[in-house]
Amino acid sequence: MNKGFILDGFPRSKDDAKLIFMDKIPITEEVAENEDPEGAAEDAEPKFEEKLNDKIIPQYTIALEADDASLTQRAKELPPAQTTDTHHNDAGMARRLKDYRARNVEDSGETVRDFFTGAIGPANVLTIDAMTPEAEQILKMQEIIE
Repeated sequence: MNKGFILDGFPRSKDDAKLIFMDKIPITEEVAENEDPEGAAEDAEPKFEEKLNDKIIPQYTIALEADDASLTQRAKELPPAQTTDTHHNDAGMARRLKDYRARNVEDSGETVRDFFTGAIGPANVLTIDAMTPEAEQILKMQEIIE
């Protein structure tokens, strides 16, 4: 059985994605013969190599995209039982969208989508317009998963 997970609201940036899906492996450096090993160890900062964690990186990634106005309107249409004591209000949505857009500037090479495109390849990263009818979204998701 194929298992997966949904990350809603996280990672918010490429750096967040690296924290989840990349392992930091310490790099050990040999001390040169003419250096003082004790002094070199004190002054040297630890160095790490980042390696993709193949055990947890997803095979496919689906990004649901929509413009800020549409997302804000959709949140306003939620029933009160789903929005009471949440961030799904005008101020909360504005704050979260501003933060997300600042961390994910299109064409910067530093978006969450850019991380996954580099990690698992562009053919395995699907972007879907979240404002299209749900049935259409599901069909597009099935295309990549099946």
